[in-house]
Amino acid sequence: MWLVGSRNAELTAAHLKALSSLLPPEVAHYKERAFLGRTLYSFAVPRSLGSEEPQSVVTLHYAPRGDYVALTTDAGLLEEFLRGTSRQASLLEKAELAEAAQRVGGLDTGFFIYENDRLSAHSMFEASKTDSLNAFVLLETLELGSRLGLGRERGFLNWFDFSLLPPYDRVGKYFHFDVTSLAVSPKGYTVRYFAPTPPTLRH
Repeated sequence: MWLVGSRNAELTAAHLKALSSLLPPEVAHYKERAFLGRTLYSFAVPRSLGSEEPQSVVTLHYAPRGDYVALTTDAGLLEEFLRGTSRQASLLEKAELAEAAQRVGGLDTGFFIYENDRLSAHSMFEASKTDSLNAFVLLETLELGSRLGLGRERGFLNWFDFSLLPPYDRVGKYFHFDVTSLAVSPKGYTVRYFAPTPPTLRH
């Protein structure tokens, strides 16, 4: 799940509808539905535009809550998020995150990303152990997947048995979070990335 900060999350979510108008009509499948007094939006996003192969899509679901617009490909996860407590603790209440933000130029560069690697890795492990195709879908979106040619050859699935991955509890200590910023100037773009050492690995 991604959380996009917004001073008016309701309006931001409604305006995201315009993105679906940029997609091919046969792919978009834009929908709205009510849930717990909120509007949930969804539309299908093609995995690779311009490809000669049959078009595959992934459905993106999103909804506003508090000062964020939550986006995910898992409708159930979005509903669970919306059922949460009314108060949302700001990420900046975490001293370690505020310190990490300063390592990449602060929060005023115009573009800032925070990713909870511990949670995303947990989801990746569980999904991959259940079905190797899930591992393929996850890896093909990464630079490593591109270099391995996963977008063209799914024979990669025969190389590994993802069901043999260890329990996540054994490797979770290696994951923490990371932050990325992008700054623009007349000289070009500056991208900064920082991943602090997980607390469980500090001595």
